[in-house]
Formats: sequence, structure tokens, C-alpha cells
Amino acid sequence: MALVSGLSYDAFKPELWSAELNFSLKNALVADSLVNRNWQGDIQQFGDTVHIQEPGSVTSRAYTAYSDITWEQPSPTDRTLVIDNADYTAVDVDDIDEAQARVDLMQSHMQEAAFSLADTEDAFIFEMYTDANSGVSSDHANSLALTAGNVYQRFVEAAFVLDTQDVPKTGRWAAITPEETSLIRQAGQFVPVDDSSNNRAGGGTSDSARIVRTGEVGQIAGFTVFESNNMTTVSGVKKLLFGTRRATTFANQITEMEAIRRESRFADGVKSLNVYGKSTQRAEALALLHVTA
Repeated sequence: MALVSGLSYDAFKPELWSAELNFSLKNALVADSLVNRNWQGDIQQFGDTVHIQEPGSVTSRAYTAYSDITWEQPSPTDRTLVIDNADYTAVDVDDIDEAQARVDLMQSHMQEAAFSLADTEDAFIFEMYTDANSGVSSDHANSLALTAGNVYQRFVEAAFVLDTQDVPKTGRWAAITPEETSLIRQAGQFVPVDDSSNNRAGGGTSDSARIVRTGEVGQIAGFTVFESNNMTTVSGVKKLLFGTRRATTFANQITEMEAIRRESRFADGVKSLNVYGKSTQRAEALALLHVTA
């Protein structure tokens, strides 16, 4: 990746800036706590397709002494993760602003770029609600109104939906908006994040060592609860999600990071390209609650 000679960012290293932008991007994501990145290392560019082999089911059978056993050949399911989304940022800093600034302006701009990219990715990941094959409320037309008096019951019902799908109880999460957070904080069963146990979505750590993930607010009804303003709303109905990280896989990569000297002005510029995609592998590990906005 060649740089223009004479560029004032002589110390610019595309690989380092890409890694830093990726790191800041991941830390800014709320939905990153709700998906797995098992195939992150298999993508290189926009348009990549990763073929994921899901193992077929295996049957257990009663054994009878001195009898032949039955062999089976499980049929794997081929699923795909397609990197079919791309967003870019392009930022420049005028030489005068850079000279007068007391902070590294480009560094600050890159952090803001990470937040902007993360905001778009969050909304994209939450669109996995369309893959949920079961829910607390039957459909969009039968959305429910949540109150401080019934919110715990709805979370219990969501847990029941996952129970009937044989979804493990460990690592369950719920994704809600700030409005629902204000309701569950009034429920006696809610445990705020500062007091919650070490049963975190994606694995536990001791209370003294754990780092609270972005958007995590606490626990209720067996769910670690995450708050986001990017939950999908369709025609006045919010799509709240419950599930585990096994449901959906997500991958992103900063594939391009270039610094240039702007030809038409006295300024340096940095542009980046972020590619990403998602694929729901286990729809049974997602439950949906339609809530009246």
C-alpha cells in the first residue's frame, strides 16, 4: 500500500492503524457480545464467502448384547457466511488545524470513525431478528405493551421459548432499548451490572477481574441484558431479541487503510474500508419479542 512521498504522516503504518481501528470498532460494538466470530480469520475482502459445515445429528440407540450395531453417516449442512456489506470513512485534517491542535486530531478522528462504523454494524447485526423462528408474541400484528409490572413475566416467557428449543441456559443474553431498561430496573428480580454474578454472556470471569462490556446493564430471568439504541423498529413495533452467541456468526475486516496528501488543499487525509457480513446458523437459539414502541 504505497504512500504519497512528502506525506506529513511519515510514521503512518497502515497495518497498525487498521489494527487500532479494528480494536476501537470492536470495543464500540454492543452487538459484538451477542454473536460469535468463529470465522473471522477466513475473510479477506468484500464478496468473500465462507462455507460452514454444520454437523448432522447423531442418534443414540439401545445396545443389545451379541447383536450387531447400526452405523450411520450424519449428513452435514452447508451454510454460508457472505461478506456483502462495505462502509468507508474518509477524513482529512488541514495543516493549520493540526499545527494549532493540542491533541492528535487524526487519532481522534479515527476513534470517531470507529464509533460511526460500529453504530452501522450494530444496527446490521440486530437485523438477525428476521431469522428467529420462535417468539414470545406470535407476530408483528400482536405486539405487546411492556410495563414495570409485566416485564419480568415476558423475560420468563422468553426463557421458556429457548428452553423448549433445548438452548443451553448458560450464556443467554437479551437485547433491549433504554426504555425497557428503565422498566426492568423497577423489577425486584433485576440485578444491576455492579452487583451481578459472574455468569456473563460468552463466558464468566471473577467479579474482581471482569470487564463490563459496552451496553451491559445487568441480569434478569437468566439473561445477561444489553442495551442499545439500534434495536430494529418496524412500523412502531420494536424487535427485542433473546438468545445465545451460538445463534449468529459475524465477521468484519478493515481491508483498506490509506493515507494521502490532499492534492487540492494543504491537508492530510486517511480513508478506510470496512467489510462485514453475518449468518444465523442456529435460528432455534433466537427468540423474538414484538413490543409496542
